[in-house]
Amino acid sequence: MESSTINAKKISVLLTLFSIIGYTAYSAHESILEIRQDGKLPLDIKCEVILVTLLFTFTTVIIASPLRSIQLNKWSHQRSDLAFLNSRTNFLRIKELKEKIEKVKN
Repeated sequence: MESSTINAKKISVLLTLFSIIGYTAYSAHESILEIRQDGKLPLDIKCEVILVTLLFTFTTVIIASPLRSIQLNKWSHQRSDLAFLNSRTNFLRIKELKEKIEKVKN
């Protein structure tokens, strides 16, 4: 029950941040439509974009789940759908073929 509450809080925080980012993008777009001849965005729009980007980045890092270590032995014993790549002879011999081509060029 607690994990669903925590996930709901994370989702609500992220949705709030996405709506703030959307508002910032909209206000920047409206400002660009009414832009003066010098072609520069107003300072408040620039500050708003920087602030929202930093807020989104830090909040995402804070509410993210902890990183898990990669366990090679867990994954190495499972069958991979990409196993056919290891059976391609040209793929395995690319270094050898490259050396032959360079010898022919010289």
